[in-house]
Amino acid sequence: MAGERTYTDTETSSAPSEGATSRSVLVSESPEQPDHSDPRRSWKGNVLLWTLCVIVWFAFDRVTKVFFDDNFMPGDVVVSNIAGLFQFDLVHNRGVAWGAFAGEIPLIVVLTAVVCVLILAFSLYWARSATRTEMVALGLLFAGGIGNLFDRVTLGYVVDFITPIFIDFPTFNIADIGVTCGVILLAIVWVVQIVREGKKE
Repeated sequence: MAGERTYTDTETSSAPSEGATSRSVLVSESPEQPDHSDPRRSWKGNVLLWTLCVIVWFAFDRVTKVFFDDNFMPGDVVVSNIAGLFQFDLVHNRGVAWGAFAGEIPLIVVLTAVVCVLILAFSLYWARSATRTEMVALGLLFAGGIGNLFDRVTLGYVVDFITPIFIDFPTFNIADIGVTCGVILLAIVWVVQIVREGKKE
């Protein structure tokens, strides 16, 4: 029995070193960790982020438009004087900003569709090297474009319901906010990049 216990103690004491050796062998033979800088991986991640932004913002735009258009009549003031900044009132816009090109729905639809296709193509191309902020901005821009395009194709007008009251500005909607925020974000990102490159030189 004493000899048996001696054998067991010896085996136990040698186990850690054998385990350490095994672990070191496993570590040395393990495959390389995935390279997150892989352009293909970066492209897929950016496109996924862009797609999520488009879906969320387009859905937000549709829900708000359906609510106002189904429950109120054009000209109805739903909520007035919100903090002295704006009010909610329904407007059916058959043109563009300030009513320009009113009644020219076919022309506006074609131009908007062309712009949306260009934004889509640029987004997929730029996704190879774009930052997340750029993809969010492009997603908002595209979602805003197709949001108003959807209105013009299905309704013949755009549902607007947010009217600034502190300045003379046309009534707008969530899609318009997406377009504006997308342009501003892109401008900020690209200006910052230009400034940084200038400092490096």
